[in-house]
Amino acid sequence: MSWGAPGGQLEIVGGGVLQPKGTLRVMLEVSTGIDGLSLPRSLVFVAEPHIVAEPTADLVIGYPTLRGTGLFDIVCGREEYEIEGDEDPCELDDMWPDLEWAADQYVDELWTVYGPEAKNYRWPTILGTPQQRRILADLCWKYRVIFGPPQFGGSNLPPFDIKLKRDAAGNEMCPKRQKVRPVSPWIRDLIWEDTQRKLNNGYVNWGTSEYGSALVAAKQPNKGPHARRIAVDYSEVNAVAEEVKSPVKNQQEVTARLAGSKVFSDLDAEKGFDQLRLTERAKLLLAIVTPHGQLVPETAGFGVHGVPAYFQHCMSHHVFEGLEENGVETFIDDVNAHSEDFETHVPILEDTFKRCFKWRVTINGSK
Repeated sequence: MSWGAPGGQLEIVGGGVLQPKGTLRVMLEVSTGIDGLSLPRSLVFVAEPHIVAEPTADLVIGYPTLRGTGLFDIVCGREEYEIEGDEDPCELDDMWPDLEWAADQYVDELWTVYGPEAKNYRWPTILGTPQQRRILADLCWKYRVIFGPPQFGGSNLPPFDIKLKRDAAGNEMCPKRQKVRPVSPWIRDLIWEDTQRKLNNGYVNWGTSEYGSALVAAKQPNKGPHARRIAVDYSEVNAVAEEVKSPVKNQQEVTARLAGSKVFSDLDAEKGFDQLRLTERAKLLLAIVTPHGQLVPETAGFGVHGVPAYFQHCMSHHVFEGLEENGVETFIDDVNAHSEDFETHVPILEDTFKRCFKWRVTINGSK
């Protein structure tokens, strides 16, 4: 099967032309009876190409492609797939061997300096001279709470609410209740583990609601063939909920504000949306049906279309009001503090930590 003329046409083996829209799932099977291949077993491949208006070149899916890329040998077990490691082709580590003070390298030293409590926090990677690293480590220790476990039940950010659309008669449109989706036993176990984690963190509670959205086990190909992420299908809620909108930052303006800065600190809010509390109304609308019972969320989580914009609003106009665009740039749950030199950077970073502490926004130091 190959791409045809511009427009995404597919020439079908045996005659005919097909022009799908969006994406197309194609199943390819290579049997053991093909001469010259000597396959140990039949192979089945599933490809999901995106249909483009004007392809730059013909794309042929077949044996030459599989052999040329090495995928054929991997699938047949003739070659092992190796996970890419942290390579240093430019030998930068040899040029600056003492710059990186990563968490797994200095926890023991922190234990000596700050005591056994140091191992209870996820310490960020700190770069700089030994003196600068110690100053930043002391600053992190001073505000160590923000590098610990997320606050039970969410942060102190203003709670997220859901406003429902109205029909032609002026009545609120309510989401349809979904049914529990059948899953295999091992997926059921993953759902239970994820539920226990959320219960332990105060993100959900067992409860009842007239509404209910089903769980899905989304694949995570970059983490392995069996990796799954337990998520909620909020399509019915999104269909009837007013979408919260917030202005998107202008990339050129952000780049201009970063110009001249030489010192940067990158921070990531720990499971950002899980730190966003819900109003009582939103809790009931976002209730979850699981194989083990019904859950009522305490925090937003993922899947509701208005949450990212609202979280950005909270970060810009509550947590970092006055500091945003003046030494700090935020993009949803990512925070970047920047300055021209180390001396001016420390007070900016401390102000950032103070605000995270005030609003109980926990930082994922491991990132």
